[in-house]
Amino acid sequence: MPGLSGERGHRRARCQAASSSGFALCGRSASSRKFCSSMLLIERLLIKAQRQGIKIIVVTHDMGQARRLAQDVIFLHHGRVIEHGAAKSFFDQPQSEAGRAFIAGGLVL
Repeated sequence: MPGLSGERGHRRARCQAASSSGFALCGRSASSRKFCSSMLLIERLLIKAQRQGIKIIVVTHDMGQARRLAQDVIFLHHGRVIEHGAAKSFFDQPQSEAGRAFIAGGLVL
């Protein structure tokens, strides 16, 4: 996408694809300590938006945040979709070896 870095362009394209049937709010997880104090407020706003029917796409490595916010999970490994489905199913019983290792807190190589 013109004017955007590679990752930002890809993120924008994914968001546009996800929002083709409505409105989607896309972002990535705050990874810096300076943003942690704002995360509770941000998560509350995201949950409120979800309840209003807005699809939320968050890219995160934070398992706690994923469990709190996710309705669906797309689990990527080496740039490929390994699992896609309901969050509860993924967190309770991941189908892939990589998913099971991730949930267990192991190294996913």
